[in-house]
Amino acid sequence: MLWGTVGMLTFLVCVQGYRLLIGSLPTGYLGMIVIGLLVGTTAGMMSYFAEPRLAAKGRT
Repeated sequence: MLWGTVGMLTFLVCVQGYRLLIGSLPTGYLGMIVIGLLVGTTAGMMSYFAEPRLAAKGRT
């Protein structure tokens, strides 16, 4: 769950940096939050499923 939170917050920080430095995006704030939640969910699920494989190889 921690990696999901980190992924979501990293995405949202990068979006805000893009909006600040370059310009607007085709979606609003609500759309970015929804995409951030999807990114966080994906990152959390991928870390959950990858952890046993990495542990088996001794990489954790």
